Amino acid sequence: MHFFIAYKDYDKEKAREAKEEFEGQGHSAFVARYDILISKEWRNEIRKHLNDCDALVAIVTDSFPNSAYANQEVGFILGKRKPVISLKFSEELPGLLDDYQAVPMSEFSVRDAVKQLVAAVEEIRTTEDRPEGPPVSILERADNALVEKIDGFKDDWPQHKFKPFRRVLVKPKSNLPKMMASPLETDDWFSNNRPGILDYTERQTTQHGLLFLSRSPRYAEISYASGEMYYGELIRGVNGVNLGKTVIIVYAMMDYAQRAYERFDYKGELLVELKVGNVKGLPLMDDSIIGLLGETYATDDNEIIVRRTMNAKDLKGPTHYVAAVITEFCRAFGFSFHKENAEGYVGRVIRE
Repeated sequence: MHFFIAYKDYDKEKAREAKEEFEGQGHSAFVARYDILISKEWRNEIRKHLNDCDALVAIVTDSFPNSAYANQEVGFILGKRKPVISLKFSEELPGLLDDYQAVPMSEFSVRDAVKQLVAAVEEIRTTEDRPEGPPVSILERADNALVEKIDGFKDDWPQHKFKPFRRVLVKPKSNLPKMMASPLETDDWFSNNRPGILDYTERQTTQHGLLFLSRSPRYAEISYASGEMYYGELIRGVNGVNLGKTVIIVYAMMDYAQRAYERFDYKGELLVELKVGNVKGLPLMDDSIIGLLGETYATDDNEIIVRRTMNAKDLKGPTHYVAAVITEFCRAFGFSFHKENAEGYVGRVIRE
């Protein structure tokens, strides 16, 4: 790939180091100070490389906002709908650059930063044919992966051809462009802040985000492109669908999502979806120490899906919304919650 490096002349050494690293990794990079021959007409030469490049790399220091040329180059590339990624040496990204990906140079060597940047541009190029469309959802693929994982597991349901499962999806209604910034930093954050339901899982990076893998029958995936967060598992045991465990999973995913969306500055609407499948005839159970159900409640539905739309800020302390999801979920089993009782139940389960 060919990269155009935009910089303030004061930072020419940083631009040169980046250029050498790109070239050392098998790419080409244009830096005006070093690549324009004296005999060349410099404006035409710069325009040519702007047109020919695959992406612009901005060397952002505190000097960058004062460079009229560098900012014009950024504007030109944005007008061409090409990727713009910053090597961030300053505390803040100026102007429109704040809306695009950046590699924090306080955390990366030039070599590692270039690797991260190249990977990000390659990711962007895979989706450049649909720049105006929504990001591709992981839901169908994740559901298929969960079913495949469950089907290959020897469990407590030998008499069932199709094994019961539950899964939770939290999904923004618009894209999160900053979730793709600094992929390694983002990977580490999601891994270090994972909820208890992801204990004893192993992180695996993918082209579009992260997987959390386990020998047990569960599957978790996070998409940096769409901001979706997915967790699913086999419903274990022979007694039925455990209500308390369902509460814990819904709460954990909503809390995890809230922290992630806050970190990446997403404040818009989102969808929370709880689904249980292959549960026809199974009773709703509560075998926690709280003890709630005094009789048997079963469902005639093979599949139950509960969807709730809310604002991302409402996920902070999500007891109220978890209770709303669980109330609708229980109705499918013929069990009714009063609002206050549902919120109290959720709060007690989480504290236990």
